Amino acid sequence: MGKNVAGILVWLSACVLGCASEEPSPLPPAEDPAGSFVVFGSLCSDGLLFNGAVSDIVLQRIEPGGPELLVEPYRRGSMFFTDPLPVGGGWKISSFTTEGGTLVTVRTEAPGGASPLVFYAESPGLLFLGSFSTADREILLPSDVTRRDVPTELDLLRDLLDAYRGTPWEKVILSRIHSRH
Repeated sequence: MGKNVAGILVWLSACVLGCASEEPSPLPPAEDPAGSFVVFGSLCSDGLLFNGAVSDIVLQRIEPGGPELLVEPYRRGSMFFTDPLPVGGGWKISSFTTEGGTLVTVRTEAPGGASPLVFYAESPGLLFLGSFSTADREILLPSDVTRRDVPTELDLLRDLLDAYRGTPWEKVILSRIHSRH
C-alpha cells in the first residue's frame, strides 16, 4: 500500500510540475509532409474574466460514424500547432482551458452560423486556421469567436519554423513563408 501511495504522489507531482512549466513543447515527430498536414493558428481570450493565451486546447476529429480522435496541440503563447495529422475529414477545436483554469467548451452545431473553429483537411501541407479571440463564456457559440488580424500567418509561420527546424517540414514551412512575402 505504501508503494502505491508513493507512486501516486510521484505521478501527481510530475503532472503538476509538467502543467506549470512554461518550457517550449517538445519537437513534434517528423512525418512525411506528402501524406499529412499540420494545422496552426492563434487562440486567446479577450474578456474581463478570461484574458490571455489559452492552454490545453483539444482538437476533435468529426467524422460521422468514425472513431473519435482527440489531439492536444502544442502551444507557444497564444499560438497552437499540431503534430502532422492524417489528411482527410473534418476537425474542430472542441475545448480549451483559460489561463485561470476554466474549461471552455466550444459548440459548433449551435445557432449563430458556422464556427470558424471547424476545418477540413483534404490535402497535405500547412493549414492556417487563423487568429481568434473568444468571449467570456464557459460554453462558446460560433458567434462568440472573433477573427483577429494579429498575429498574422507570417508571424506564426516563423514560430512554426522554429518548432520544425531540422525536419522534413522545414522546407514546406520555408516555402510558405517565401510565398507570403
